[in-house]
Amino acid sequence: MAICTRPASLTAIAKQDCAVNLKQLQRLLLQRYNKVPTFATEAEMKTLAAWEALFDANDDTKVIITPFFQKAVIPSSEAQFGGENSNDTLNGVGTFLGFNPVRLSGEFVGLDSATYEQLDALTAESLAELGVARVTAYPVTADGEILAKGLRGIPGFNFTVGSPGTQGFKSQTVFPFGMSFSADWFKGVSVIKPTFNPLTDLDA
Repeated sequence: MAICTRPASLTAIAKQDCAVNLKQLQRLLLQRYNKVPTFATEAEMKTLAAWEALFDANDDTKVIITPFFQKAVIPSSEAQFGGENSNDTLNGVGTFLGFNPVRLSGEFVGLDSATYEQLDALTAESLAELGVARVTAYPVTADGEILAKGLRGIPGFNFTVGSPGTQGFKSQTVFPFGMSFSADWFKGVSVIKPTFNPLTDLDA
């Protein structure tokens, strides 16, 4: 039987002075997962020079940036229970099984064929059946803030981009895309305000 080891008392929850608002996500900075953190310090992560060096790299540390996208949503994870409302668990309350993974979804608009193919190549880089995260993402908000997990990106899986769809007259040609994250993806995530604008300053 498993033994649940608890601390001597409940862990105090620190006072939070400022609210965190992730706002609208507009682009993704993408990089292969590396065992060594990408940046030495958070201060380094805030500098344009550090990112430019990663864009120029020709190894696993290379960073790329997606085109702008719209309708980006990351749903909240949901608790998963087994045996709820049944005789399988004590009083039918259910057994907590964890939380489900979540999937970022959105739409690229008006991509040309070459850009679509370059995005599509990320699927093979990020397949979940590889067993471990091979690609990390740094989402960029409308305010030019970067979401990072410690000193690297957020591990992700199964990046996909669909073929274009159009509704004809007065409509956009859209390419639905998505990327999955583990249920606890937000643990250890910081919202970084760099000294440059990553929405525009990292384009070639």
